[in-house]
Order: sequence, then structure tokens, then C-alpha cells
Amino acid sequence: MGSPKNDSASNDAETKVQSEPIDRSKLMEKYGIKEMNEDDVDELIDSYSGGSLNEDDVEKIELTLMNKIKKSIFGIPKIKGTEVMVFLDSASEISGDINIIIEYERKGLLSRLMGESKDIDNLRRQVINIVQIEIKKSFRKFPEIVDKFNINVEIN
Repeated sequence: MGSPKNDSASNDAETKVQSEPIDRSKLMEKYGIKEMNEDDVDELIDSYSGGSLNEDDVEKIELTLMNKIKKSIFGIPKIKGTEVMVFLDSASEISGDINIIIEYERKGLLSRLMGESKDIDNLRRQVINIVQIEIKKSFRKFPEIVDKFNINVEIN
């Protein structure tokens, strides 16, 4: 056991470190995070009608799509958690992969034996439909872009 004297000294040091304000711009620079205006990204996505984009815009679109898809998926009952990852490629036109991992609230043992695989297949189709709708809603001027996405859904 440490002496009470040393414990209070370490608590004072922790309090001092925690009470110093953190400069947001320095913190963002340290971790390579750039300021993002959501309205600008929505306008960029909404007006997209084909062609390549710069890397910064691609990253912003990825983040925006992730958030929109995740929010839509949480509207489905029995979803306990979800993780959405969007990977875009904008070499000539935007295409990409969307990987979704869902934590599903399982039923009892008897229900599982009688048809949970059917429920999981239906849930997978429902999630894919939701993702396709979000992509079409986001890219209003280029809805056929949905065909350029691979959507993978894993349900645990």
C-alpha cells in the first residue's frame, strides 16, 4: 500500500491535468481531423451526378453515409447494436462497399429452432433495402449509383 502522502500528490497532479482546457484546433490537428460542415456535405452528395471526387470529399461522404445508414438501421425493432463501415472508391465514378454488422436480439430456444434463420434472412433483406433507400435519397440526382455499391450484412 502507498502512503497517504503519495496518494494525495498523485490526485493533485491528475486534477491539474484534467482542469487545463484543451484547444480544439490543436487536438483536431494532432489527430488529423478536419472540420466538416454537414450541410456542405449533404449539398455535395445531393448534387453529385457522376465523375470522380477529391479524397477529402470522399472521406466526408463516407462519414455522412455511415451516420445516415446507422440511424436508419436503429429504427428496426430487435436491433441491439450496429456498426456501419463505408469504403468509397472514386477513381472515375463513386463506387464502394458498405459493411454492416448487426447485433440482433435473439428469441428463445424454441423460437430459434422453429424459424429464426427465416427471421434473420428477412432482417438482412430489410437492412439491404434500407441502405439502398438511403443511398438513393442521398444521391438524388444520380439514384442509379446504388448499383455500384456492394452491401454486406452480418448478423450476430
